[in-house]
Amino acid sequence: MAYVDNVGTYGSNQSFSGADHKYTYLRGITYNGSDFIMVGYEFTVYPANYNSFPVIMISPDAINWQEHTAPNEVTNYKLIDVDYNGSRYVAVGASPHQYTVDEGIIISSTDAINWSLETSVSDAFFYGVASMGSRFIVVGQSGKIFSWEPSEGEVNLEYSTYLGGSECDSGNAIAVDSTGAA
Repeated sequence: MAYVDNVGTYGSNQSFSGADHKYTYLRGITYNGSDFIMVGYEFTVYPANYNSFPVIMISPDAINWQEHTAPNEVTNYKLIDVDYNGSRYVAVGASPHQYTVDEGIIISSTDAINWSLETSVSDAFFYGVASMGSRFIVVGQSGKIFSWEPSEGEVNLEYSTYLGGSECDSGNAIAVDSTGAA
């Protein structure tokens, strides 16, 4: 799993009176053996407020990228991470306001082009996703770890403590806290 963050900056000393300012944050990337799939969000600052728009991009060579559309239901959401389990792509994210009431989202696709909203969870900003066979492990706000099985459809809270990331390989899940301890 690779991580690309803050491609564009938002500084507290910048003035936003007048024109709109648009930034793109590329947050998560996965590889399926032939294509890279990257997710993130565009952040547009207007003179009086801001909006987020999800970004899904595909590339065969990590140089030339083609953007694809997220489902209409998640138009104002941030996509934070993506993973692939050999048959399904899963991207996770949340509502655009990180420090208010959050709603975590899971979207999926079998071809990385046509995406569907699978589920949403209240009070759960989703930061990371990793596949473990057909099950996906999702790391959320406040150290919550969820599991999601596409055939079951529901998201299950598995554990709750402060954590910073996740990774899965060969059926073993690893969660890492903010200090790097597993």
